[in-house]
This record gives sequence, structure tokens and C-alpha cells, in this order.
Amino acid sequence: MPTDLDLVRQIQAATSGNPVPKTSRLHLAIRPNARLICPIEMAGEDGSVQIVAAGRIGKPPAIYCVPEPRDRDCQGRLAGWLGRELLALFEETASEGTYPQIWTQSASSVDLLDMLSDRYRWSRVSEARLLGELLTYPAERLPRAGQQTLFAATSALRLHWQTGLAPEDEEHLGALLAWLDPPDGVSPRDAARVAERTPMGINTDPDFDRLSLNPAVSAYTVATRQSDYAAARRAEFTIREILTPVVTLIYQAVQRAIAYLQAANLPPLPELTALERREAAAFAWFMDQWRKGMKRRQRDSPARATREFALREIDQENYDAARITGDPLVRVAAELDGRVLRGVMTECGVNPNGKVWLALESEVTALRLRPGDRLVSLDGGLVKAAVRTIVQQGSTARVVLDLSARRPALPSHGTPLSFGPPPANWGKAARLGQRLKGRLTPPPWTHGANLPSSTPRLPPADPLALVESL
Repeated sequence: MPTDLDLVRQIQAATSGNPVPKTSRLHLAIRPNARLICPIEMAGEDGSVQIVAAGRIGKPPAIYCVPEPRDRDCQGRLAGWLGRELLALFEETASEGTYPQIWTQSASSVDLLDMLSDRYRWSRVSEARLLGELLTYPAERLPRAGQQTLFAATSALRLHWQTGLAPEDEEHLGALLAWLDPPDGVSPRDAARVAERTPMGINTDPDFDRLSLNPAVSAYTVATRQSDYAAARRAEFTIREILTPVVTLIYQAVQRAIAYLQAANLPPLPELTALERREAAAFAWFMDQWRKGMKRRQRDSPARATREFALREIDQENYDAARITGDPLVRVAAELDGRVLRGVMTECGVNPNGKVWLALESEVTALRLRPGDRLVSLDGGLVKAAVRTIVQQGSTARVVLDLSARRPALPSHGTPLSFGPPPANWGKAARLGQRLKGRLTPPPWTHGANLPSSTPRLPPADPLALVESL
């Protein structure tokens, strides 16, 4: 969700005509053996992929097209081809002890791949089921903060730069790239206006569908019904010829997005290596389960859903902490929106237990802190602290912190200090998962068969008198 700071950056980019950096570090890993998968579906037919381009970074695509995506046999052939492409990637990365990485054009194509995983996972056709089972891994990793498996090119660029485009316009990969890297002598706004005329999502242009694609698909359908196989092959060739340039442009745009990220030469986030280790471990577990023939359930059990929700929250905490502590620009943004406490020390003292407390005066009044929150010093030393009180005083906020150390080296009054979330604790998720597994093994009474009986209560004789007596 866009924040006030994003709006300020957008205005600054629109005024200056230059993209505004959001980060000073690279927050994602670009695997050398990553695959680009760019699907296009038939308009009005959700999940009916008609053509897909797949390939490696810096390499030309392999393209597979079907003439009638609503036909089960055509969809089975395309699913089988894409499933074999993914299987080759999964086997290659599993043998290397790493993880697969998939790049696609935008959030809409990410949603489409997620839909295909659900649609084909339970298919009776083995080749289609293979695609659904393999897509399950990136689909399940997608909600985990810091995942390194499935990226939309638009999301990867927006993570690092802010343009003058509206958030919904930034989902058009061509317009986003045109703003970030316009042709010589052309303003970013004009370049984006021209680029947005070219389809970059999962659907083609409506006029293109009406004038070119639909007549060819109709000709194929009529020919197959009349068993005119020569005419059907001609129509199939026409469909491929008119769709190939469209999907090729999208594939090339994803290549440009990856090249733009690489050319920025941003140093990697310090915790990026840890994120990759977690990804490799998650993928190794998935492949072990898949090779054993373990099937995913259509619906999570209450215990699994609870555990997954808790682990997602821990992943989000760790990822936020890794970005704040590892990237100066992200830290400044966190100070402005209240996730990091930055203020001037005005008072200090000693608690009855011998530990030191200090008070900070912050100009950010909308602090995202609560009494009891655990913080650490971001100015070096990793001094731990706990929030005692937060008091609004006009245009400032007074925050009292209890330090964990008994004799810390305190700066003089008036010194600016920063306190933020503790460093990422990558082992916390595994420990919590084990604890929850033990606690949630017996289902709670709310999900058991023997629910406690309730005694019916009669309504009060005079509801108004009852309310007035409260």
C-alpha cells in the first residue's frame, strides 16, 4: 500500500523527471540460472493460457502456442511443455543445492501462475498435474516476506525506485522501464505515454483481439469441426505468427528489467545471503516431500493454517529488520514513518533495579510503538531497550526507554539517538514452528466434536430498563 513517503517521492520524481531511489542496496538475488516465464491468456477466459515464452537470462525464448486454449487437449499440451521446462529447472537447482528462481512480467502474471498451480495440482492428466505440483512451490513461497523464488519484474523495479507514474501505471512494465530509462532526447513522461500503448500484461489489446486474433481462432474452430485439417494447420500457424511478436516484446522487457537491476551495481543487502540460505532450505524440503509423493491438501487444517500464519509474521519481522538495519535509505524511511524511534535524549536516570532509563524527544508523533516493545540501538553497540511510556506533547512525542544494561556508556544530553527493531533472528521461525506443532497437535475444543452445551438465556422483560441501568 502506498505511504505518504511514496507520494512525496512520486511528486519529486514527476517534478524532476528522474527516478528517486528507494534503497541503496540490492534487496533481491538474481540467480544466473533463473527462468523467465511470460504467459498470455485468452481475454475473458481466466487461466486459459494461449502462448508462453520461457528462457534464461540473456538468452532468446522458447515459445509454445496453442490455437484454442479453451480446448482441454490444447491446454494439456501447453501445461505439459511448461511443466517439463520447470522440472528441468527444479532438478538442476536441486542437484546444486540451491533454489529455482522465476521471473515474470507483472503482478497479474504472478497471479496467473498461482491460479495455474491450483487448477492443475489435482488434474487427472499427469503432465498437467506435474505443472500444478511444481508451481505449488513458488505459489506457497510468494506470501513469505523475503522470498527469492518468484518475482514480478514490475515489483522488483518498484522495490528499488520510485517514478512519477501512478501506482497502477507502474504495473505496466513497458511504461515503467520507459520512465526509468527513456530514449535519448525523450522525456520520461512522453516515453511512458508511448510505451503504455504496447500490451505488457497477460492479455492482448482488445482491438488486436477483435481484428486479428479472434478471426484466426474462429477459423481454426470451424476447420476442426469440419475435419479440414489443412485449414486448421493454416489457422494454427496464423495464430502463432500474430501472437509471437506480442509475447516476445514482453519477454524482452523482462530481460531489460533484470539488466537494469544488474547495471545499477547496487551492493547486496547484508542479510541477502541469509535469505538465500532460507530459500535453499525451503526448496530442499519441498523437493524431498515431492519425490516421496506427498500431496498437498486442498485446504489447510486449522493447526497448519495457524502455524503458517505465525511463521509468515516472523518472516515479515525478520525481513523488515534486515532491510532497516542493512540499508541506510530504508532506515531513513522507517524513521519518517515511525517504525524507527529517532529523537534527542533529554533525560536519564537509574531504576530501583540499578538499570538505566532515558527519555527521548521525537519530532515524529505517529510512532508505531507500544509500551513493552523491544528495541535495540541503531547507533552501534546493540544496546537493548524496552519502551516504558509514550506521551504526546504537542508536535513532539516523549518516549521513555528502560535499558537492559546496568552501566551503558550514555551520550550527553541533546545527542540524537536511534532505536529500531532487533536484528533478524533467522532461527526464531524454526523454533516457533516446533513449539506450535507440539501445542496444536491435539485440536482445541473449538474444533472438536464434543462442543460444550450452552444453556439458553431468556430475553429480558424490559430491554430499555436494562440498558439504562448499565
